[in-house]
Amino acid sequence: MPILQNARHERFAQEIAAGKTVEIAYAAAGFQPDARRANPYRLRKRDDIGQRVDELLTARACTDAIATERAIEKTSITKARVAEELGRIGFARLGGPAEDTDLDFSQLTRAKIAAAQVKGAALMDIARLFGYVVERKEQRIVDEFAGVSTEDLARYVAGEIDLPTRH
Repeated sequence: MPILQNARHERFAQEIAAGKTVEIAYAAAGFQPDARRANPYRLRKRDDIGQRVDELLTARACTDAIATERAIEKTSITKARVAEELGRIGFARLGGPAEDTDLDFSQLTRAKIAAAQVKGAALMDIARLFGYVVERKEQRIVDEFAGVSTEDLARYVAGEIDLPTRH
C-alpha cells in the first residue's frame, strides 16, 4: 500500500506504528482535540489506516531483522560463540590447577571476579538482543471468586453473605 493521500492520516498511521497512543497520534497528526475522544478511535478503525499501520510495522520488523543479521555478521557473534563463552564461565572450576578446559579462579582478585560476572551478564544481554534467548513469563489472572459456587456467588452479590478472604 502506498503512502496515504491524506497527509494527516499518514502521520496518524506513522505515529501509531511508532507506538504512540491513539490520542497522542491524533494530536501529533494535527487534528483538533476531541472532547468525546471518539474520533481518534474511529479514525484508527478505518481499513486504510489499519492496513498502513500493519505495512509500517512489517517494514520496521524487516528492517530490524536485516540490521540484526548484519550486526551478527559484522561482529561474528554466533549462538555457538555465545554458548561457548557462557559455558566457560558457567562450568569453570573455582580453585585448583587449571586444566585445558578449566579456568583457574584461585588467584583472582575480587575485581577480576566481578569483571567475569559482568562478562556473563553482557553475554546474556547479547544473547537476548540477537534472539538466542527468549524469556517467557507466566501471566495469569487471579480470580478471587475461584472455587466459589454459583449459589454462594449469587448470595454474595445480593448482599446476603460475605465470602472468606484469601491471603
